[in-house]
Amino acid sequence: EIAPIVEPEAKRTGVQFIVACDGAPDVNGDVAMLRQAFLNLALNACQAMPNGGTLRIQAEAVRGRRVLVTVADTGIGIKPEDLGRIFDLYFTTRERGSGIGLSMVYRTVQLHDGEIEVQSTPGKGTTFTIVLPPSAVAPTPVPEHEPGMVGEYRRSAIAAMNRGTTTIASSSTTS
Repeated sequence: EIAPIVEPEAKRTGVQFIVACDGAPDVNGDVAMLRQAFLNLALNACQAMPNGGTLRIQAEAVRGRRVLVTVADTGIGIKPEDLGRIFDLYFTTRERGSGIGLSMVYRTVQLHDGEIEVQSTPGKGTTFTIVLPPSAVAPTPVPEHEPGMVGEYRRSAIAAMNRGTTTIASSSTTS
């Protein structure tokens, strides 16, 4: 579900956008909140690659059926002195940044009993690693005409990222 929103930004900046979520276990979660968190990470990644690169979002099963989601880019990276503050509310290094996005991502992961880590090397890229607990209950049916409702909870195979399908979108860089 985030792919149609991220793809235009990826094309604009010459970023190859890859989503690999097939086979990821289900998690219980607020679809709207998770969608917004993953969208924020993906758009930030595109903005960190103004001259092209690769953005890869992947979800897979890890220990205890937990779900590991990685959002990795080959962008400009984050300065070591900034890494400890990126989840702080209103902290930004971008001229037009609000400093709200990554703090919202952090809080969303917390609310879903998850963990988030970031690794970054200036000039090489950044990887956000999110671990979410597995679903312990049967799926909650949600009518097809009501997807993405705020507050909607359902068993989700990382539905916010593209309903478990693989999407590859790329564009060539312009000289």
